[in-house]
Amino acid sequence: MQVRVKSDYLIYICYTLFAIQLECGSKTGAAPKLQRKSMEKSEQFITETYEIRPTRKKRILVIDDNVDLLRLNRLILEQEAYDVVTACSGFRALDLLGKIDPPDLILLDMRMEDMSGLEFLLTLEQKHQEIVKTVPVVFLTAVDHVPESKAVGFIKRPIALDKFLDRIYQFIKNGKEAHGTE
Repeated sequence: MQVRVKSDYLIYICYTLFAIQLECGSKTGAAPKLQRKSMEKSEQFITETYEIRPTRKKRILVIDDNVDLLRLNRLILEQEAYDVVTACSGFRALDLLGKIDPPDLILLDMRMEDMSGLEFLLTLEQKHQEIVKTVPVVFLTAVDHVPESKAVGFIKRPIALDKFLDRIYQFIKNGKEAHGTE
């Protein structure tokens, strides 16, 4: 189904600005620098028509210690009709996984203050082995390379919104059989 949705333009702008802020080093206090190229891309997006992927209410657990990224990812994914559960730490996510039905996908930050993404996966395997066997875990991170692990792949930030949503859709569709990076 082809649809033109103006609210997606706002989400795209927010996602692009946040990605630029991450790229510029938000922790150093550096102000993001917008380039004409990224603004042209944003202007082009508002006139594009794109396909909205039909989804059932698939549940995604997003784990990140950056609250702004959690909110942004929740907003983006809920616009695509996903049921989104967020956790601001690895320990909180482990606690949540003991209380909720297993998600269809886990998006996991590599670098968190309480535990790394790899430490989370090792602990998850010890506490909830059935989840590791059935639910795809994907690193959502700014690093270029992730070490070998039980994760089925990773999504490198920053990433264009349409590519991000396509990757999410593919990881859920392919489940534990999915492998790849973007």
